[in-house]
Amino acid sequence: RPEGPVDPCGELGDGVVVTAIVAVAATVLFARHRRGLAVGVVVALVGTVTVTYVVKAVAGRDRPTSAGRLVEVVGDAFPSGHASQAVACYGALAIVVVATSGRRWAKVGAVAGAVLLAGLVGVSRVYLGAHWASDVVSGWIVGVAWLVAVAAVSWALWRGERPPGGGETPGP
Repeated sequence: RPEGPVDPCGELGDGVVVTAIVAVAATVLFARHRRGLAVGVVVALVGTVTVTYVVKAVAGRDRPTSAGRLVEVVGDAFPSGHASQAVACYGALAIVVVATSGRRWAKVGAVAGAVLLAGLVGVSRVYLGAHWASDVVSGWIVGVAWLVAVAAVSWALWRGERPPGGGETPGP
Protein backbone atom coordinates (compact mmCIF):
# COMPACT_ATOMS: atom_id res chain seq x y z
CA ARG A 1 0.00 0.00 0.00
CA PRO A 2 1.45 3.43 -0.88
CA GLU A 3 2.59 5.63 1.97
CA GLY A 4 1.02 9.00 2.64
CA PRO A 5 -1.82 10.50 4.60
CA VAL A 6 -4.76 8.31 5.47
CA ASP A 7 -7.79 9.08 3.31
CA PRO A 8 -10.81 7.71 5.22
CA CYS A 9 -13.24 9.46 2.87
CA GLY A 10 -11.53 8.08 -0.22
CA GLU A 11 -11.47 4.61 1.32
CA LEU A 12 -15.28 4.75 1.39
CA GLY A 13 -15.14 4.72 -2.43
CA ASP A 14 -12.39 2.11 -2.74
CA GLY A 15 -13.31 -0.92 -4.83
CA VAL A 16 -12.61 -3.42 -2.05
CA VAL A 17 -14.68 -1.49 0.47
CA VAL A 18 -17.72 -0.91 -1.76
CA THR A 19 -17.60 -4.50 -3.01
CA ALA A 20 -17.66 -5.76 0.58
CA ILE A 21 -20.56 -3.45 1.47
CA VAL A 22 -22.55 -4.49 -1.60
CA ALA A 23 -21.81 -8.19 -0.95
CA VAL A 24 -23.10 -7.92 2.62
CA ALA A 25 -26.16 -5.94 1.54
CA ALA A 26 -26.97 -8.40 -1.26
CA THR A 27 -26.58 -11.36 1.09
CA VAL A 28 -28.93 -9.81 3.64
CA LEU A 29 -31.45 -8.93 0.93
CA PHE A 30 -31.34 -12.47 -0.50
CA ALA A 31 -31.82 -13.91 3.00
CA ARG A 32 -34.86 -11.67 3.42
CA HIS A 33 -36.26 -12.85 0.07
CA ARG A 34 -35.70 -9.46 -1.57
CA ARG A 35 -33.88 -10.99 -4.53
CA GLY A 36 -34.78 -8.23 -7.00
CA LEU A 37 -33.30 -5.58 -4.72
CA ALA A 38 -30.21 -7.73 -4.13
CA VAL A 39 -29.63 -8.14 -7.85
CA GLY A 40 -30.21 -4.41 -8.38
CA VAL A 41 -27.57 -3.47 -5.81
CA VAL A 42 -25.02 -5.80 -7.41
CA VAL A 43 -25.83 -4.68 -10.96
CA ALA A 44 -25.59 -1.02 -9.90
CA LEU A 45 -22.02 -1.49 -8.69
CA VAL A 46 -20.79 -3.91 -11.37
CA GLY A 47 -22.24 -1.79 -14.19
CA THR A 48 -20.79 1.42 -12.81
CA VAL A 49 -17.34 -0.14 -12.44
CA THR A 50 -17.52 -1.50 -15.98
CA VAL A 51 -18.61 1.81 -17.52
CA THR A 52 -15.94 3.69 -15.53
CA TYR A 53 -13.14 1.43 -16.72
CA VAL A 54 -14.28 1.55 -20.33
CA VAL A 55 -14.34 5.35 -20.25
CA LYS A 56 -10.93 5.41 -18.52
CA ALA A 57 -9.49 3.20 -21.27
CA VAL A 58 -10.92 5.41 -24.01
CA ALA A 59 -10.07 8.77 -22.41
CA GLY A 60 -6.61 7.86 -21.10
CA ARG A 61 -6.39 11.10 -19.11
CA ASP A 62 -3.37 11.59 -16.86
CA ARG A 63 -3.72 12.45 -13.20
CA PRO A 64 -2.52 15.72 -11.69
CA THR A 65 1.27 15.96 -11.43
CA SER A 66 2.90 14.03 -8.61
CA ALA A 67 4.28 17.26 -7.14
CA GLY A 68 0.74 18.29 -6.16
CA ARG A 69 -0.34 14.91 -4.77
CA LEU A 70 -0.60 14.01 -1.12
CA VAL A 71 -1.15 10.32 -1.97
CA GLU A 72 0.46 7.94 -4.43
CA VAL A 73 -1.93 6.85 -7.18
CA VAL A 74 -1.62 4.96 -10.45
CA GLY A 75 -3.76 4.56 -13.55
CA ASP A 76 -5.88 6.90 -15.59
CA ALA A 77 -7.79 9.70 -13.93
CA PHE A 78 -10.95 10.24 -15.97
CA PRO A 79 -13.53 9.48 -14.62
CA SER A 80 -12.87 8.95 -10.91
CA GLY A 81 -13.56 5.34 -10.02
CA HIS A 82 -13.82 6.16 -6.33
CA ALA A 83 -16.49 8.79 -7.04
CA SER A 84 -18.53 6.58 -9.39
CA GLN A 85 -18.31 3.55 -7.09
CA ALA A 86 -19.38 5.62 -4.07
CA VAL A 87 -22.46 6.88 -5.93
CA ALA A 88 -23.34 3.36 -7.12
CA CYS A 89 -22.87 1.69 -3.74
CA TYR A 90 -24.42 4.25 -1.40
CA GLY A 91 -27.03 5.34 -3.93
CA ALA A 92 -28.19 1.75 -4.43
CA LEU A 93 -28.40 1.25 -0.67
CA ALA A 94 -30.43 4.45 -0.38
CA ILE A 95 -32.80 3.15 -3.06
CA VAL A 96 -33.23 -0.06 -1.04
CA VAL A 97 -34.15 1.96 2.05
CA VAL A 98 -36.54 4.16 0.06
CA ALA A 99 -38.16 1.06 -1.46
CA THR A 100 -38.51 -0.89 1.79
CA SER A 101 -38.96 1.60 4.61
CA GLY A 102 -42.28 3.10 5.57
CA ARG A 103 -40.59 5.81 7.59
CA ARG A 104 -40.03 9.15 5.94
CA TRP A 105 -37.07 10.00 8.19
CA ALA A 106 -35.32 6.77 7.15
CA LYS A 107 -35.81 7.54 3.47
CA VAL A 108 -34.58 11.13 3.81
CA GLY A 109 -31.66 10.01 5.98
CA ALA A 110 -30.62 7.30 3.53
CA VAL A 111 -30.65 9.66 0.54
CA ALA A 112 -28.87 12.42 2.49
CA GLY A 113 -26.28 9.92 3.75
CA ALA A 114 -25.63 8.61 0.24
CA VAL A 115 -25.17 12.13 -1.13
CA LEU A 116 -22.90 13.08 1.78
CA LEU A 117 -20.71 9.98 1.47
CA ALA A 118 -20.35 10.27 -2.30
CA GLY A 119 -19.60 13.99 -1.90
CA LEU A 120 -16.92 13.39 0.75
CA VAL A 121 -15.27 10.71 -1.36
CA GLY A 122 -15.09 13.03 -4.37
CA VAL A 123 -13.87 16.07 -2.46
CA SER A 124 -11.16 14.02 -0.74
CA ARG A 125 -9.87 12.76 -4.12
CA VAL A 126 -9.43 16.33 -5.37
CA TYR A 127 -7.97 17.57 -2.06
CA LEU A 128 -5.35 14.82 -2.05
CA GLY A 129 -4.41 15.53 -5.67
CA ALA A 130 -5.47 12.11 -6.96
CA HIS A 131 -7.93 13.66 -9.43
CA TRP A 132 -8.90 16.84 -11.16
CA ALA A 133 -12.32 18.18 -10.14
CA SER A 134 -13.67 17.27 -13.59
CA ASP A 135 -12.61 13.63 -13.03
CA VAL A 136 -14.69 13.51 -9.86
CA VAL A 137 -17.72 15.24 -11.39
CA SER A 138 -17.61 12.83 -14.34
CA GLY A 139 -17.36 9.91 -11.90
CA TRP A 140 -20.45 11.16 -10.08
CA ILE A 141 -22.25 11.49 -13.43
CA VAL A 142 -21.33 7.93 -14.46
CA GLY A 143 -22.53 6.60 -11.10
CA VAL A 144 -25.80 8.52 -11.16
CA ALA A 145 -26.52 7.68 -14.81
CA TRP A 146 -26.00 3.95 -14.30
CA LEU A 147 -27.94 3.99 -11.03
CA VAL A 148 -30.89 5.73 -12.70
CA ALA A 149 -30.84 3.20 -15.55
CA VAL A 150 -30.81 0.26 -13.13
CA ALA A 151 -33.58 1.81 -11.03
CA ALA A 152 -35.73 2.50 -14.12
CA VAL A 153 -35.38 -1.06 -15.44
CA SER A 154 -35.96 -2.50 -11.96
CA TRP A 155 -39.06 -0.35 -11.51
CA ALA A 156 -40.45 -1.42 -14.89
CA LEU A 157 -39.82 -5.10 -14.12
CA TRP A 158 -41.31 -4.76 -10.64
CA ARG A 159 -44.45 -3.28 -12.16
CA GLY A 160 -44.62 -6.19 -14.61
CA GLU A 161 -43.72 -4.07 -17.61
CA ARG A 162 -40.96 -4.41 -20.14
CA PRO A 163 -38.06 -1.94 -19.96
CA PRO A 164 -38.22 1.06 -22.33
CA GLY A 165 -37.81 -0.11 -25.94
CA GLY A 166 -38.69 -3.65 -24.90
CA GLY A 167 -42.04 -3.88 -26.65
CA GLU A 168 -45.61 -3.70 -25.52
CA THR A 169 -46.60 -3.29 -21.90
CA PRO A 170 -49.40 -5.35 -20.41
CA GLY A 171 -52.88 -3.85 -20.48
CA PRO A 172 -54.93 -2.87 -17.42
